[in-house]
Amino acid sequence: MASKLTRFHRRYPNAPTERQLDVLHCIKEYLRTEGRPPTIKEVTDLLGFKSTYATRWHIAKLRQKGHLKTIRGARNLIPTTPWERHEA
Repeated sequence: MASKLTRFHRRYPNAPTERQLDVLHCIKEYLRTEGRPPTIKEVTDLLGFKSTYATRWHIAKLRQKGHLKTIRGARNLIPTTPWERHEA
């Protein structure tokens, strides 16, 4: 399984990983239900991470790949791409 995932990410280097999709989905759902972007702490709690470091790391990677935009000085996690997690 790992080799398939590695080949996929070699072909599509900007594609989010499975965990990054979880973060992206969490942010989109929160935006849809609450009408505002979640804070880092809220994402951390919703996904069950033990610290905000993991959340910040995934958000940084999503920003680098262009899937998330942040606006300085505000609650600011805004999804910019249509990537979705497909349930099998």
